[in-house]
Amino acid sequence: MPSKRTPSNGAASSRRKPAKARRRLSKKARAAAKARAAARRARRRERLAAARQSEMFGRAAALFRDGKYGMARRVLQKVKTGPNLGLGHRARVYIEICNKKRARKRPKLVTQEDYYNHAVRLFNDGKYPEAVRVCNRGLKFDAEAAHVHYLKAVAKVLSGKTTGAVAPLRKAIALDPDLRVTALHDPDMESVIHTKPFAKLTAR
Repeated sequence: MPSKRTPSNGAASSRRKPAKARRRLSKKARAAAKARAAARRARRRERLAAARQSEMFGRAAALFRDGKYGMARRVLQKVKTGPNLGLGHRARVYIEICNKKRARKRPKLVTQEDYYNHAVRLFNDGKYPEAVRVCNRGLKFDAEAAHVHYLKAVAKVLSGKTTGAVAPLRKAIALDPDLRVTALHDPDMESVIHTKPFAKLTAR
């Protein structure tokens, strides 16, 4: 009957790795797992950044179509640095177009009448807050320009700032009493002209 044989040290070592080797393998496995997790997080961040970049590009395109080139350019500055290189290139092209359009669009304003005429153009385009700001700049040249005060008052009414329209209308009528009649028959003032305090300003 054959006797039982115990494995030699060599046979045991071939089947079981020493503790140090196991620890080394364990460290490598943990490092590899960490690297894979970090790569997954990086890919997720990149996907989110690309989605955000695409969303901002859509917003910039809408602003561009509306002729709001300054606002579009500010958004495009963020788009151009995103992970999507194609969108980044398109953003740079649009930024150049915005710069050219703004340069053509910006009028040369020198005199008070330049500011007034520009404010009228903005007013006719429905850009009432911008018209008010340009009126304010024009009034720095001549604070006694009744027609500028009147345009400012009407622009404030149409932008919903009816309380703020009282002072410029009062000033306009004080400088040129004929503007009282103008205000009474102005369709843009129709919604407020018979309410306080506008009615008092236009009363004879």
